[in-house]
Amino acid sequence: MQKISRTNLNNKLASRSKHSKKEKNSKNLFSQRRLLSLGLSDRLTKTIEFLHREGLSESLVHIGNVAGFRGIRGDIYVRFTMPAWELFGSGGLEQCLFERLAVFFRLESRFFEAVVSKSRSGSEGFYFTLEGLNTRTKVANLRFSEVLIHKESVPGVLISQIHSYVGFMVVNVEGKQLGTILEVGGTKYQSYLKTSATIIPNVPSIVIEVKKDSKTVLVDWSESW
Repeated sequence: MQKISRTNLNNKLASRSKHSKKEKNSKNLFSQRRLLSLGLSDRLTKTIEFLHREGLSESLVHIGNVAGFRGIRGDIYVRFTMPAWELFGSGGLEQCLFERLAVFFRLESRFFEAVVSKSRSGSEGFYFTLEGLNTRTKVANLRFSEVLIHKESVPGVLISQIHSYVGFMVVNVEGKQLGTILEVGGTKYQSYLKTSATIIPNVPSIVIEVKKDSKTVLVDWSESW
């Protein structure tokens, strides 16, 4: 039987330890590459922190609210407001309008800013993948927050045109004023004009004419209805 010297034994143990360490490093590198390919690397993530940003609201337009999440990558589901969904959910506009777009999440008058890396249409809203927020755990704090975009962005300009009716005076066919429009709201099935005096269904049989020059809306509606 061959005798193993202490020197040979130490060399074998050192060699085995070296190979074991190399194998472990190789596995770690493989894991890191896999996480990176899935967009789950911690080095690419950031922390959500809502901050006070004075005067920011004036330059933004509201498009919806965070209503849920989807998938391991933490795609957020933004349920759009009725005007935004009617505009962007029809399929007539490119969904890529939201990609590379800065979005702002508002919660209790504080804001968090992120960038949309990918978007796709859902039911009454869109799924957004956010840069640096690529796990479901990372985006959990965005739940129920309002989602806003810059008014000067392409989709912001489009949605602002819809909101431009806010402030218009509503007059019925009898010549009676029904207040100024405070909000254009509703669902994708039925929208309405909310004034300081009443709520009016936004349908052609009731909303007869919109006069942009005089900022008035002519309706076949009564305040008591």
